[in-house]
Amino acid sequence: MAGLVERAWRRAPCHTSQWPLGRRTQGSAQAAQITHRSTYRRLGSQHAVGNVVIGRRCARCRREVGTDWHRLRFTDSDPYSGVDIDNCRDPDTGQIAEWAWEVIQALDSYTEISPSGTGIHIIVRGKLPAGQGNQAALHGGKVEMFSRARYFTFTGAHVAGTPAEIYDRQAELLELHGRLFGKRSTVENIPTPSPALLPSDDELITKARQAQNGSKFERLWNGQWEGDYPSQSEADLALCSLLAFWTGRDVVRIDRLFRRSGLMRKKWLRKDYREETMAKAIENTTETWKPGQPEQLNGHAARGSVVAAAQHASIDPPWPTGPQAEAFHGIAGELVETISPNTEADSAALLVQFLVASGNVIGRRAHCIAGADQHYPNEFAVLVGASSKGRKGSSWSAIQFVLGMADSEWLNACVQTGLSSGEGLIWAVRDEITTREPIRTGKERQVTGYQDVVKDHGISDKRLMVVESEFASPLRVSERDGNTLSAVVRQAWDTGRLRVLSKNSPARATGAHISIIGHVTKDELLKYLTDTEAGNGFANRFLWVAVKRSKLLPDGGDLHKVDFGPLIRRLASAIEFARTAGEIKRDREASQLWHNVYPQLSRDRFGLFGAVTSRAEAHTLRLSCLYALLDCSAVVTASHLLAALEVWRYCEDSCRFIFGDALGDVTADTIRLALRRNPAGLTRTEINNLFDRHKSADEVARALELLRSQGFAISGSKPTKGRSVEYWIGT
Repeated sequence: MAGLVERAWRRAPCHTSQWPLGRRTQGSAQAAQITHRSTYRRLGSQHAVGNVVIGRRCARCRREVGTDWHRLRFTDSDPYSGVDIDNCRDPDTGQIAEWAWEVIQALDSYTEISPSGTGIHIIVRGKLPAGQGNQAALHGGKVEMFSRARYFTFTGAHVAGTPAEIYDRQAELLELHGRLFGKRSTVENIPTPSPALLPSDDELITKARQAQNGSKFERLWNGQWEGDYPSQSEADLALCSLLAFWTGRDVVRIDRLFRRSGLMRKKWLRKDYREETMAKAIENTTETWKPGQPEQLNGHAARGSVVAAAQHASIDPPWPTGPQAEAFHGIAGELVETISPNTEADSAALLVQFLVASGNVIGRRAHCIAGADQHYPNEFAVLVGASSKGRKGSSWSAIQFVLGMADSEWLNACVQTGLSSGEGLIWAVRDEITTREPIRTGKERQVTGYQDVVKDHGISDKRLMVVESEFASPLRVSERDGNTLSAVVRQAWDTGRLRVLSKNSPARATGAHISIIGHVTKDELLKYLTDTEAGNGFANRFLWVAVKRSKLLPDGGDLHKVDFGPLIRRLASAIEFARTAGEIKRDREASQLWHNVYPQLSRDRFGLFGAVTSRAEAHTLRLSCLYALLDCSAVVTASHLLAALEVWRYCEDSCRFIFGDALGDVTADTIRLALRRNPAGLTRTEINNLFDRHKSADEVARALELLRSQGFAISGSKPTKGRSVEYWIGT
C-alpha cells in the first residue's frame, strides 16, 4: 500500500479523482467533494499507520473542509479491495463482536475503525470477481466487499492486535466472498464421488504403493523427482495424475493427499498453481480406479526385483506406547488417576495439559539455568488426535476446572483463545505504552518542553494461557506474508521479551509468561505444518502428544461427583510455594542421571522428525523443574527427572507416529524403506538396483553409513561359493 498511498499523498495535487477530500454536510451522511485543485500544499502533522499515511492536506483544504480524513477510491486499475463491516463495534467500550473478529482474523491485513465508530474497515491486496453480490447481512450486522467504484474514509484508528500493513490476501478474500455470496472455482464442475465408496486415505496410499507402478508412486510420494522429471512442477503434475486415478478425480482428496506427500512446498499454497495443476491432472485422467478393481490396472510393469515383491509390507508407524508409571509422579499422577475413570480423554492428554497449565499458573519466578539461559516453567504442547474423536477438548475441560478452583483469578483473566498474529499475542501481555509529546504554552502554543504521556497502562499480570482448539488455524495464518505469529511464539518460549520490528506496532512485552495448548488432528497438522515452520524452530518449541479416546462412556462419567477438595488444597499449596521459589537445581543423583542421558537427548537428529524434536534437553529440563515445584521442592531429584524423561519419551514416540522418522535424505530414506519391506535384508547389489543405476556407488555407501550411524541399519556378510556378499538389515 505504501506505493499507492504515499505516491498519491506526496506527489498528486489535492482532490484527485482517487483521493477526494470529504466533509459531512449538515443533515446529510454523504461527503461533499471539493472541486478545486491545488498544485502546492504544506504537509502539516503527518503520521503513518502501517503503510497508510494519514496527515493534513493543504491549508486551503483544511479551511474549506474542516477535517483531516481522506478517502481512497477503489478502482479497476489498483490492486486493492476493501471490506466494510457495520454494526460490529460498541463505540463506548471498543468491544468488537466475535463474528467480526473471525472475519478480521481470516483476512489478517490492515484494519481500522470506521468513522461511525460502530464498524471496521479492512484493506487487502486482492480483487473480487466482477458481477457478483457484495453485500450481506451477518449476525445483525452488515458486510460489504468491493474492489471498484467505492470509497473508504481513512480514520487512522488502527485496531490493536491486527497487522499494521496491507498484505496480499487474494485467496482469503475469494474464500470469504465465496462463503457470503457463492463460491467460484476453476474445478467446480468436476463431480466429487461419494466418500463412502472409497477406502481411507491411508488405504489408498497403500494400494497405490502395491500397484504395478508402485515404485513410481513411491518416489513421487517421497519427493524423489530429480532424475525422473525436468522440474518439480512436472513431478507435481505426475503425482496429481496418479492421485486423480486413485481418488476418482476427487479434487478435495487430491489436494489433501498431495499436502501429505514429500512434494508439498510453499508454491502449492498458491491457489492459482494448485488448481491449475489439479485441473490438468484431472483432464488427463480418463480412467479411474474403482473399489474392487485390481490395483495393476493403473501402471506399468513392475521391476523384477525382490523389492517389488515386497510391496505389501506395511510401514505405517505404530501408535506409541503410553506414558509409563514414572510420568505419573506426585500430584500430577494423582490428578490423572482421579479424573481418568470419569472421562474418555487419553491419560497422556490429561497429564501433559496439567503440566503445561500448572506451569502457567505458577508464573515467572522459579527457574532453572542452562549455560547462559534461564528456563521458566512455561511450556507449549499440541495434542494430536488420529481423528476428531480423540477427545482433546474434554481433556482440557477437566484440567481447567481443577486449576480454576486452585486459582480463580488465573482462570478468569489469563486463559484466552485465538492465535492469529504476533501483534495480537503481544497486545495480550503488553507493557505500559508511553509517548513523548511536546508541552505547548501561551497563545502561540509554542513548544517549551516535552513530557512522557501514558497512552495505555498495559497488562500487570503477564501470565497468558492460550488454548487453541483449532491449531490448524494459526498454522495457516503463520504462513501468510508478513504474519509475525511464528516469530513472536518463538520469543515467548525463549525469553518472554516480545516485539516485532515494525515502527507502527508500539506494543512491547517484557517478562511475558505465555503457555500454549493446541488441539489438532494428524491430517490437519501434516497438511498445514510447512517445512518453514519445522525448520525455523517454531515446531521444536512444542511438545507433540499423540492422543486418542481411552474408553467409551455413553453416560459421560461421574466427574461432577468427584471430591477434588484434598487435591485442590495440595495444588494451591504447591502453587504458593512455586511463586516464592528462585533457582531450581538438581541433587547429586539427578545430576549424575542428567549427565548419563544428556548425550542421547542432544544427539543429532535428521529429517522432519529431527526438526520437531531437536530441543529434547530443554523440554526435559523444564518438565523436571515442574515436577519438582509441584512437589514443593526447589531441588530436582532423580524421580523428578525420570518423570520428565518418560514424558519426553512419549512425546518423541508421538512425533515418530505423527511425522514419521524419515531422515530427509532421499537416498537413505529410500534404502531404509526397502529394508523395512524386506526383513531378511538386502544385498548391496539389490540396494544399488533400487535406483535403477541413477545413484553412484559412493552415494549409496554414504547413505548406508548414515543409516548405520542413526541405528537404522546394520551390515554383515554372507559366504558364497565365491566372494562373500555384503548385506544390510533394517533395525
